[in-house]
Amino acid sequence: MRSQIELKRAKLEQMGTTVFSLPPSEDLAEKTVDAIEEFYQQLAMPIRLSDANITDQNDIDTLMHIIESRDFFKAIGEHGKITPNVIKDIVYSAR
Repeated sequence: MRSQIELKRAKLEQMGTTVFSLPPSEDLAEKTVDAIEEFYQQLAMPIRLSDANITDQNDIDTLMHIIESRDFFKAIGEHGKITPNVIKDIVYSAR
């Protein structure tokens, strides 16, 4: 979510106020992402790859190879902005 925050800012801000009852602020989208992560943690859901015990670089490289080999990953997402390079950035930042 953080990598697409500018594209999703309005929806995240709406979610922050309606779902998490967060007050309006300049960083409401960021606070909403924090609240979502906190909610997932309360459910014992992994947030980072390391939370799911995926820490070996070979495993991460294998994951990236699988993602890059899929034709449907040329550009995904609501705005078609999530390319294999964006996915790679997301995966590596999620370590």
